[in-house]
Amino acid sequence: MVDFSPRYSHSRQTDSLVVSNQFSIRFDDSISPSAEVVVSGRDVPVREYFAGPENALLIHLIESSSTSTEANQPLLMFGPAGVGKSHVLRGFISQLKAWQPNAKVKLQNGADFSREFSQALEVGSLSDIRQQLRNLDCLAIDDVHVLADKPYAQRELLYLLDSLENRGAIVLLTSRLSPRELPFFSALKSRLSGGLTIPIQVPGHATRSAFVLTFAAELGIELSDDVVQRLSKITPASIPELRGLLLQLNQSQMNDHRPIDVDHVIQVIEQRTGTNIPGVREIIKKVARYFGLTVAELTGPSRRQTTVLARDTAIFLTRHLRKDSFEQIGTYFGGRDHSTIMHAYKKINKKRLDSLVDAAIVEIVHRLGMQHHKL
Repeated sequence: MVDFSPRYSHSRQTDSLVVSNQFSIRFDDSISPSAEVVVSGRDVPVREYFAGPENALLIHLIESSSTSTEANQPLLMFGPAGVGKSHVLRGFISQLKAWQPNAKVKLQNGADFSREFSQALEVGSLSDIRQQLRNLDCLAIDDVHVLADKPYAQRELLYLLDSLENRGAIVLLTSRLSPRELPFFSALKSRLSGGLTIPIQVPGHATRSAFVLTFAAELGIELSDDVVQRLSKITPASIPELRGLLLQLNQSQMNDHRPIDVDHVIQVIEQRTGTNIPGVREIIKKVARYFGLTVAELTGPSRRQTTVLARDTAIFLTRHLRKDSFEQIGTYFGGRDHSTIMHAYKKINKKRLDSLVDAAIVEIVHRLGMQHHKL
């Protein structure tokens, strides 16, 4: 269910109640998955998704999905890695089983969706897999953006969307890119744009602060204002990361009887992340993995929109984190001219005004273990 009421936090300075506009989506995890629910991937417990005003559209997703969904198909959540898309997707499937216990549901990632059709094509069982999918009451595909270089799977998805819509089934997708940014063929992009699209944003400072206070209260620990502020300013400060930090701080407090102060917080963060400057190869690998590409694709000659964005991002981070010259960076990226490298760097620097591009950069920096680096 969704807790729509505003959350309140107690202000130590004013001794008054302050509306923080945070909300939580609580999923009923007491329901055992039916045999009709097919899930590929990790079995992740789904209990609660903590969000703030930057993700208020999620309320509309839950409301519309629990009542009438026909006008909103397909439902697409998009945003950078680590913001909780997969968590909400699995939570929605859990809740759907509460609303419709006998529903035929399938949850899989984009790579498995493509692989399933490729294997069916090889053994001559396409009609079987198509019929199976078209009889579903709900199809959920996580990370649909990985179909970017799989045109056959894209066309199968388009036909499947039409079939499922005709029978009133629910289709729920997640992607790191918005429909207009997905390098799909035009008919599929148009189809995805015609449904309900919901951007999932990195939690804002107020949301992170509210979560820190809420979860600390659940753990029974008191935090000073300085500690709350320090925790809420961690980059990228995803909710799972904050939860992990608070659990580690709580355990350390119990084991060592050490107070949780700012110095302690910084020490734990450094232990979890490290501060070494990453190598060029490591930066390129992390960026390629984030965008679902190989290193060869990222450094090669391709001009596909996603590949160019990934390449420019890797160039930007190499320059920003390592301070290498544009000439040096050009040698890392297939011998490109220094003016080309400079143009890519400046282009991404301007694109950081786009929240999705900025969130991608923040997430990759986090994966490189450089949370403390000033972006």
